[in-house]
Amino acid sequence: MTPPGVKRALKQLERAWKRVVFRALGALLPGRRAPQPPEWDDRPHRVLYLRYDRIGDMIMATPLIRAIARAHPTIHLDVLASRSNAVVLSGNPHVRRVMIFDRKRLASFVRTARALRRERYDAVIDGMVLQPSVTMLMLMLATGARYRIGIGGRANDFIYTLPVRAAPADAHQILQSAATATPFGVDVRRTDWRPELFIDADERAAAEDAWRAGGAGRPRIL
Repeated sequence: MTPPGVKRALKQLERAWKRVVFRALGALLPGRRAPQPPEWDDRPHRVLYLRYDRIGDMIMATPLIRAIARAHPTIHLDVLASRSNAVVLSGNPHVRRVMIFDRKRLASFVRTARALRRERYDAVIDGMVLQPSVTMLMLMLATGARYRIGIGGRANDFIYTLPVRAAPADAHQILQSAATATPFGVDVRRTDWRPELFIDADERAAAEDAWRAGGAGRPRIL
């Protein structure tokens, strides 16, 4: 069993190492901190939202995706998802394209980095609002996007050209993520932040068949 003092020392070493990596990679990122967001309505803008973690996290990200996509008709929103959480966006009308990324495979990172560069995104959004990620930083670097949006005031604050103020520490994760919608003119206080899933007719029919087969004549409880 590792002594508590050693654990604290290792944790401090990890944080120091991350700060070094963040600054080294951040120096490679193009563009300087922007005083304000672009005029989104001037022309079409390609925006990428990075959220390649768990299925529950993507469900909680759906209101943010909706809010950004609806903020301006000129925004074309793509999402970089994982194999496990991409299914959440099936049928979602607010997403132009879903790209799959497997962070455990080096080949997936190389392939994804090349694909992101080809897309020529105008803006990229860091979806990891609770803890900075080295992988996220490298993906943001790969896009070459001029506008990089994320929660400011953390170890990786300097990588963003449009840092946003964090929500209170005790706020729900949905509201933590909601802060990244502010550069698009979204009013966090007046926006509906309820998650949503889209179910097609075949899925609904299959669900009804399952209900009938498993509980004919009995009360149905979800």
